[in-house]
Amino acid sequence: MCRQGTVVTVQFIQPVFDQAEMTRFIIAGISVTQVIYLSEIGALLLRSSIETSVGQLAGIFLVRTVLALPLFVILGHLFLD
Repeated sequence: MCRQGTVVTVQFIQPVFDQAEMTRFIIAGISVTQVIYLSEIGALLLRSSIETSVGQLAGIFLVRTVLALPLFVILGHLFLD
């Protein structure tokens, strides 16, 4: 009885582990994209002669995140499936 329950549990947990790998890939990709933006491009924009405010940089940050999310989802499905 206990052995049968273990097999059923493994069948339901395996898709969760597969999905967790995809989630880790997407979060890591977006995190790297955001760190690069904040550390390099954001600082360069603030120092340049282009007039940008911190609010505009936050808006650009959100747009880049929204654009990067589908990209990393597609890449995750291509490479991990």
